[in-house]
Amino acid sequence: MQQDYNVPQPIYLFLKEIGEVKDVTGKTVHLADHTLPVTVVQGMGGYHSQSINAATHNLYEEIPSLGICGDIVMAESSDAATPVANFRVLPQQTKATRALCGNFGPIGTRKEEVRILLNSVGVTPTSFDEVIGGTRLNIHLIQKVSDYFAGSPTFRNEKVKLDALTVEGDAAQLIKSVPTDENVDPRARWTNVVIRPISAVANETSTLGASYLMGYQLAKMPIADSNANWCCVEQASDAHPWAIPPEWINNRNDRRAVPPGMEIERFVSISDSQRNRTNEYRPRPRRVASRVQLIQFELV
Repeated sequence: MQQDYNVPQPIYLFLKEIGEVKDVTGKTVHLADHTLPVTVVQGMGGYHSQSINAATHNLYEEIPSLGICGDIVMAESSDAATPVANFRVLPQQTKATRALCGNFGPIGTRKEEVRILLNSVGVTPTSFDEVIGGTRLNIHLIQKVSDYFAGSPTFRNEKVKLDALTVEGDAAQLIKSVPTDENVDPRARWTNVVIRPISAVANETSTLGASYLMGYQLAKMPIADSNANWCCVEQASDAHPWAIPPEWINNRNDRRAVPPGMEIERFVSISDSQRNRTNEYRPRPRRVASRVQLIQFELV
C-alpha cells in the first residue's frame, strides 16, 4: 500500500474516476463492497468462484480477477509459439471469449525476454509464486511492469498510490452506455460498439464525454439478436453445442443497481462509436473530456 507504481495515463484516468459520487440531490453513491477473488481451483487461486455459472458469470464479465490474469501470464511464460491459457473455471464444452475480463484473445508471437522475465519472478506454465495464498498476487511481477513503464518512452505515466484510488469518483459512472440498433456485428467488442449514453440528470458536457471514453455503466444488450457480444464463454466446437442459458440472459444486468431515481432514463445523447471517440480524443482529467462538443441532449 505504501508503494508507488507507474501506470499509463489512460489506464490511470479510467481508475481515477471510479469511486464514491455525490448525485445532484447531494446524496453520496457508494461503490458496493466486493469480495476479494481468492477461490482456488486446481491448485491456482485468484478466481471469483469454482466455476462460471448463472450466479457468477457477471463477475467474470465485469470485474477483472488475478486468477484469469494469472492464467494468461502463465501461458505467456511458455516457450510454445501459440500457447493456450488454461482458464480453470470454464463450463464444460466452452471456451473463453474476449468478454472474459483479462482475456485479450489468442497469445501470439512475443519476445524471448517475456518468458525470461516471467520465469525470473516465479511464473512458469505450471507454477505461480504469490505473496498471499489464494490471491495469485505476485508483487515482483507488478514491480517489473511498473519499472518497464518508467523506462519506456511510449507511455505517459502517472505515479499512483493504491490507497488513493476509488476515494472520489465521477458521475460518468451513473450514465448508462447502451448499445444501439446501429450495431450489426453480434461479436463486436464492447469498446468498439456504437453506444448512446442515457442519464437521469442533465449532466455537463464533460461528464457525457467521459461516458463515451470510459463506458462504466455497461448495459449488456443483444446485438443483431445475439448475446454473444457480452457473454464470457461460447461453445468450444460444433461437435459439442452449447448455448447461453436463459438465466444468464435474464440476470445479465442485475449487478448494476443505482439509487432510486438515478436509474430513470430521462436524458439521452447522440449515439457514436466508442472506438471513434477514443481515437479522436486523448483522455485527460475532465478538461480534455470537455472537448467533446458534439453532444446534445433531448428530453425523452
